[in-house]
Amino acid sequence: MDSEPTSVYEDFDVQTEWIREAIELDTLIVYIPGFTKEQLKVEVTTGGNLRIRGERKIDGNKFGRFSKEFPIPSNCDQDKIKAKFIGTTLRIKLVVKPSPPPPRPAAPPPAVSVEELGKYRLKYKRFVHGLGIGMKNPRKMMNMFLAVLFIVLLSNYAIRLGLFKD
Repeated sequence: MDSEPTSVYEDFDVQTEWIREAIELDTLIVYIPGFTKEQLKVEVTTGGNLRIRGERKIDGNKFGRFSKEFPIPSNCDQDKIKAKFIGTTLRIKLVVKPSPPPPRPAAPPPAVSVEELGKYRLKYKRFVHGLGIGMKNPRKMMNMFLAVLFIVLLSNYAIRLGLFKD
């Protein structure tokens, strides 16, 4: 009974490196010496990972192989993944989708509604016109302001001196 010799597999790890080439482009570089393009397989798994496998004959019934998986970033467009093998290097380019701008915060509601603001304006106008110092006479308005300021400062000073007692 003649049987074929069993294949012997030697698993090994490959060296990898991630490079950000541009804002919208990430590149995975895999260094695979001794392999040809035909001995490699690059695929996207159903779980959303990038799987790279390779197998080559070393001697007789002895084979060298590797298998490595990488999670694909959620902002990567899986339809635009491209792989290119040159010499001993496999370059896999992943196009990153532009992230949407952050949502603008909603404007806070006004502290006073437009209707209320109109009422306050009307009350202010009546008050100022009642004093007879409208914007038509800015000098009178300034004099009134200074008089009120003087009274406030004078009363503060009198309180500090203790002239007003409870």
